[in-house]
Amino acid sequence: MSYCFKKRSAYLVIIVSFTVTSFSQQGIAPNGCYPSSYQGSIFTGEVVDGPLDVLTLKDKEIFTGRFDAPCQVPTKDGKLGAMLPSDIPLGSKVTVFYYGNASKADGKAAKENIIIRINFIVSDGKVIPEGKRRVFICTNQVSNIFKAFNVTGRGSLAVEPQGCHFTPHEGLN
Repeated sequence: MSYCFKKRSAYLVIIVSFTVTSFSQQGIAPNGCYPSSYQGSIFTGEVVDGPLDVLTLKDKEIFTGRFDAPCQVPTKDGKLGAMLPSDIPLGSKVTVFYYGNASKADGKAAKENIIIRINFIVSDGKVIPEGKRRVFICTNQVSNIFKAFNVTGRGSLAVEPQGCHFTPHEGLN
């Protein structure tokens, strides 16, 4: 094998590694029950200052999105309350589950990110242990379709009939 070929191969590995690393804040949702319009896009980043009705996240790039509906979160008295983007503390690290919605504004095409779920990783400066993290639903769409985004190996996936029968207000663990 020639020296030139080895050198080019090394550069290719570095470029591919950099490309994969530079987009690591975007990802694919875990398999589960989702609304029919959801296609598996997630984004992880730190909550930064932005408009009150929009959640703005930053990692290596900026993400903005609005909640499809206020997120359903438990309150201190055990009931469910509504969480808006402005309620999320700056500096929190979250993963949002979203889909893009194409629209026209002033005759120009625009893309808006619609957030349907949110998962807190760091809140108030404290890392939430993985086993204690909860996903909060931010949509009124019923999540009754099982979607497999991360299929590995061969074979088929089977879902128990009762597997996707929860409403947006029940929340997820």
